[in-house]
Amino acid sequence: MPKTTLFQAITGGCCPRCRRGHLFQYNSWLSSRFHVQRTNCEHCNLRFELEPAFFIGARYVSYALMVALIGTMFVGTNVLMGDPSLTVYLSIVLPAIVILAVPIQRSSQVLYLYMFGWVEYDPTLDTDGGPV
Repeated sequence: MPKTTLFQAITGGCCPRCRRGHLFQYNSWLSSRFHVQRTNCEHCNLRFELEPAFFIGARYVSYALMVALIGTMFVGTNVLMGDPSLTVYLSIVLPAIVILAVPIQRSSQVLYLYMFGWVEYDPTLDTDGGPV
């Protein structure tokens, strides 16, 4: 089986070491328990929370992603509609924030683990058979 690419691992919420195990217990973003994380990778047993309160820093990543989203939507709305009223801006941006809050929160935790977890990818673990 081909190795999992970095992009596939990040978008799938996979473990940074083996790229097979998943960070979140429930796969659906629509679940009421979308935020429940695994303690360890089910494939290579990597502990995800590398230190106490490690994922608090992911809030900064989430904030940056949300600011980028809102800024892009404001600029796009302004370019496409030619300086509409504040009501138009809010009617476009607020639903997007509500709909994308959960995916951005989960994505920020995965990105934070990949950026600041300092875990190196081990290609020998990126197989279906488990650790070699």
